[in-house]
Amino acid sequence: MGGLGPGYEQAIQITAAEVLRHLLAAKYDHAKWSDKDEWARDRELIRDASFKNKTINDMGLSGAQYGAATNLACQLYANGPRKMMSAPEVKGRHIQVSRKFPGMAA
Repeated sequence: MGGLGPGYEQAIQITAAEVLRHLLAAKYDHAKWSDKDEWARDRELIRDASFKNKTINDMGLSGAQYGAATNLACQLYANGPRKMMSAPEVKGRHIQVSRKFPGMAA
């Protein structure tokens, strides 16, 4: 998603943190996510919880942003941050963030 600016990317990171917060609280069994039916059920529960989250709703995300954020959160949840961040495909990735996130008080 490079080149879209810090606001776009930061919204993904904030949403991923909120989704991950839900995943940790709900204690999903990510080992079952390889089963299509189990993943579909949990994905709907995650989506429903996200729609009830004021922080996520207030950002007005696109579907692509929400999908990227949910994928990031689920990868962190299932694999842990150390494993995920040491993967060769993510080592060179960088994001932009801003202290003055668009629409928030400084």
